[in-house]
Amino acid sequence: MKKSDKELDDTRKEYYDKLNKSTSSRKKDIEESAFLTCELSDDLFIAAGLSPKMIEDFNELKSRKLLDFSHIENTELMIKYGTANITFIQACEENLQALLNLLYKAADACYEKEYFERAELILKEMLRLKDNRSKVYKLLYSCYKKQGNIAQMTYLKAEIERSDLLLKKKILKELEEEK
Repeated sequence: MKKSDKELDDTRKEYYDKLNKSTSSRKKDIEESAFLTCELSDDLFIAAGLSPKMIEDFNELKSRKLLDFSHIENTELMIKYGTANITFIQACEENLQALLNLLYKAADACYEKEYFERAELILKEMLRLKDNRSKVYKLLYSCYKKQGNIAQMTYLKAEIERSDLLLKKKILKELEEEK
């Protein structure tokens, strides 16, 4: 047997061992510290004159369990929390995505109404909740630009440079085009 064949066999065995371990894991509690919470108040939405439906949706989504395990492989999640928790984890991750989508709509609406400071608060909360979509950075940069806050524009670019974001070159290019 060639060395590469043996390495391939070892890799396959390791994968199937890990898969077996993950599918036989019992349900384990998810530590409370793993759950995310949105620290924004609906007062911000009300003050910005956003629709009652958006405020209602925000409060409903904010009350749900929120998780972000996107950085962990499913097999690792199953080993750590058990296969019985996978559906619950996925639901919590979907809750987070729904909340982030709603927050982006709210921030965009604030931006359109020229409530730049309110939009900024919402966008910063989105980043705290680990929303790394380029449009979040771009809208935050635009808020700083509209307010003439060059220091914050520079700081945001530097933060992106230092980050380990996969799309940081794309984000920085979009911010440069914003000028």
